[in-house]
Amino acid sequence: MEAFGGNIRCFLKLAGTSFWPQDIVGRRLYLEASSSSLERIQSLVVQLSQLINLDELGEICLGQLNELDDRGQRPILVDYLSSMTKTLITQNSELGHRFPLKPFIYHVIEGDFELNH
Repeated sequence: MEAFGGNIRCFLKLAGTSFWPQDIVGRRLYLEASSSSLERIQSLVVQLSQLINLDELGEICLGQLNELDDRGQRPILVDYLSSMTKTLITQNSELGHRFPLKPFIYHVIEGDFELNH
């Protein structure tokens, strides 16, 4: 299953740009957050739901939600998200900012690509 997403706050900054994913139907959305409160993440999820139809996704995978996890609030967010969509919600504790971590490869850039230092 093709995937997209990442840190929810950073991901939403792509809205309205050519980097925003166009074809989301059946794809897996990864979301994680390092330092955001429950209320902030709920607000970001609402913003996300105004940009894409969450029901068209194949899966929503929640990675590390550090501040929420530290406060024991993950179940509240999962319930909130579940009330917004019928899409399967899964969890992956290795996606985020804390160890253990595994790399998440978004896509391969084809053609000439140059970094300006």
